[in-house]
Amino acid sequence: MERKEKYKKACIIIMFLMAFSAFLFCLIYSTMFNAMQFLFLSLCILFPLLINIIFKLKIPFYLIFVYMFFLVAHFIMGEILNFYVFVSYYDTMLHYLSAICICFLGFHISNYTLKDNIIYKIAFSFMFGMSAEFLWEILEYSIDHFCNTNMQRFIKDGIILVGHMALYDTIKDMIVALSGCMTFVIVLLLFLKRKKIRPTSFKY
Repeated sequence: MERKEKYKKACIIIMFLMAFSAFLFCLIYSTMFNAMQFLFLSLCILFPLLINIIFKLKIPFYLIFVYMFFLVAHFIMGEILNFYVFVSYYDTMLHYLSAICICFLGFHISNYTLKDNIIYKIAFSFMFGMSAEFLWEILEYSIDHFCNTNMQRFIKDGIILVGHMALYDTIKDMIVALSGCMTFVIVLLLFLKRKKIRPTSFKY
């Protein structure tokens, strides 16, 4: 097990170094937007290590793999390669699936940190997913503000949207994330009820 943990940490560190190197390269030879994307990618890659240090939690490799997949899908494919623009509903799909995966991570954390109470664990998982979405929207706003970008889609066909329409993308993302978190909770309850598994004995 210790060897597997070392391999996981080594993979995370290697990915971080690659992303940070890309940040430095873009800072010199490319646009500030691309540089910022790789910078935030670098910071997000370190998140599993922070979880391990803070909660003393060993995250399964497949959860780390899914997490890294979403990072690449957003920062590189979505933002840098413009999949958000060229592929319909790409943004909506990622928000929905990522909310489910983040809730799954929240439930995994709750099994190590909370008492044997399914209500607490479900509430923690749900709020963990929604909090991640809330912080993500703040991140999008910050990048738009400092890098003069359009991650929150407040500009359409060269026109700056105002009022209700200017908030559309942000609120839509929050609603989609809410749907993903609710999907996780419902599926989890059905699974536990069907298998008659106590929350603390739920294994990955």
